[in-house]
Amino acid sequence: MALRLATTVLASDPGYPLGEEIRGALAKLACDCDPPAATPANLIVRLAPEAARDHEAANLAALRRAVDQRKRATFDYSPVSSDNVATRTVEPYGLFSANGHWYLVARCCDASAIRTYRLSRIRGNVSVGEAGAKGPDFEVPADFDLTAHMHEPWEIGEMSFEATVRFEAPAAAWAHRALTRAVSMEDLPGGGVDVVLRCADETRVLRWVLSFGANATITQPASLRALARRHLSESLAAYEEADR
Repeated sequence: MALRLATTVLASDPGYPLGEEIRGALAKLACDCDPPAATPANLIVRLAPEAARDHEAANLAALRRAVDQRKRATFDYSPVSSDNVATRTVEPYGLFSANGHWYLVARCCDASAIRTYRLSRIRGNVSVGEAGAKGPDFEVPADFDLTAHMHEPWEIGEMSFEATVRFEAPAAAWAHRALTRAVSMEDLPGGGVDVVLRCADETRVLRWVLSFGANATITQPASLRALARRHLSESLAAYEEADR
C-alpha cells in the first residue's frame, strides 16, 4: 500500500519522466493486492513546474533518453548569470529534481568538465544523437555519483570561486547547522560567524544572501560586493522613482 501511494503520487505528475515505467512496475507488484480504487488519488505532487509545459517536458524526455542510451546531446543554454546564449554539447550522466526544477548533470565536451544545467535555462529543443547508432557515444565513469552533484543553488553554474558571507548573531546558529558543506567557518565576537562557501554562480549566491536581509553580508570577493551594491542601488532607484 505504501508503494502504491508513492507511485500513484509520482505518476500523477505530468512532468515526471518515468510515469509509464512506474505504472508498469506497480502493476507487476500489485498482483497479490486488492484492485486499486477507482477514485483518483487526493494527493498530487508537482516535482518541477516547468516540466508540466509541453516544451520543457519534451526536452526532459529527450535528456532522459540520452541518459539511458548514453548518447551525446546538444542544446542552446543561457546561464542565470548572463543573457548570453551558447551552444553546449554534453555527455548526459544523470537527471535530478530539486527546489522545483529539473537539473541535468553532464560532461561538457568543450570544457572537458562535469557541469550542472537547469532545464528551464535551455533555449529551443534538445538534439540527441540517433538511438542505437554505433552503440553508446560515451561511458559514465565508474566512480560517478549523482548525489555528489545535487548542490545548493549557489553551487550550480559554470563559475568557480569562494565567497565569504558574514552571518550576524540571529542567523549564525542556523548557519552552523545548515551549511555543513562550507569550506570553513570562523566564529566572531558578538555571536556572528564568517562562512566561506564554494560557489559557481554570482547571481544565485547574491539572491540567496540578500534573502537574509541585514542578518547576512557578503565580505569577499570584492567583485561580488560590487554586484550586490549595484543590485541594491537599482532596487532603491526603482522605489525612489515610484515616489516622485
